[in-house]
Formats: sequence, C-alpha cells, structure tokens
Amino acid sequence: VSILSFLLLSPLLKTINREVEKPVIIIAQDNSESLIVGKDSTFYKTEYKKNLQKLIDQLGDKFEVHAYSFADKINELPAADSLNFKEKQNDIASLFNEIETRYSNRKVGAVILATDGLYNKGASPVYSADKIKIPIYTIALGDTTIHKDVLIAKVDHNRFAYLGNKFPFEIV
Repeated sequence: VSILSFLLLSPLLKTINREVEKPVIIIAQDNSESLIVGKDSTFYKTEYKKNLQKLIDQLGDKFEVHAYSFADKINELPAADSLNFKEKQNDIASLFNEIETRYSNRKVGAVILATDGLYNKGASPVYSADKIKIPIYTIALGDTTIHKDVLIAKVDHNRFAYLGNKFPFEIV
C-alpha cells in the first residue's frame, strides 16, 4: 500500500549521465605539388612526414585528432606516409566548408593548417575561414619568396614596316 501511494504522488526521478569527451583537433595537410617545387623538396618527402606523424601522435594523447589531406579533394589521412604531393589543384575554401559541415555540433579546439597558402581553385580562403569560428593555426610550408611579376618596360621598333620585309624590335 505504501509503494502504491508513493507512486500516486508521481515522484520525479532525476538521472544525470556525464560523458567526458576530448576536444577535437583537426590537422589539415596540403597535398599539392606546389609544396615540393622548391629547393627543399626532399625534406618534405622524408623528414617532414616523420615530424607530422610525431605531432599527430603527441596530440593524440590529450586530444581527439582528425587528420586530413587536401588539394583538389579532401581525404582522411591515415598516416603521414600516405602523402604524395602530386595533386594539381588546391582548394582551401572547400576544406573550411567541409570542416564546418562535419564538425558543426562538436567541440573543436583548433584547426592546424599546414600549407604554402597557394590556392588555384575555389573562393578565397580568408572569407571561408571566418565562417567556421574555430581558431586556425597555420604552419607555413614551401617557398615563401615573393617573386616579382614580369614587366615590359619598353619596346623599340621601326615605325614603318613593309609587307615581306624583316624588321628588328627590342623588348626590355
């Protein structure tokens, strides 16, 4: 009778489940061939891959690490040894859009972006990075030398040229 009367009072039972998740760290590695164009291409093909794998392993102790390679497509990076630096195009904006889609409801601590910054496909990554509201830390790779554009300063030529005649001209 006492149990029945207790249930008639409709008691509120509260249960609390606590689930602790590690913060997510996303490592995005550029896999385009523009990285290995410079003088230090052997460094990126050998020693850099080892250092990247070491970074992933060290961060894996405290964080949930998701590694991706990107260029024309975005692929999961099972190991740093799978980088080949042979893709032709680079779309950094699609990487940020993919991160926003996959991790919209997750606690993402940071994005570590390892790239030379050269992109030849898609929108400007500056505007795409503002959308995701996640801190982005970059690792600058490749040749960072700024090359001047070619400039034609002066063209010397004859004012008149007749059909069939050869005439000299000089481009500076």
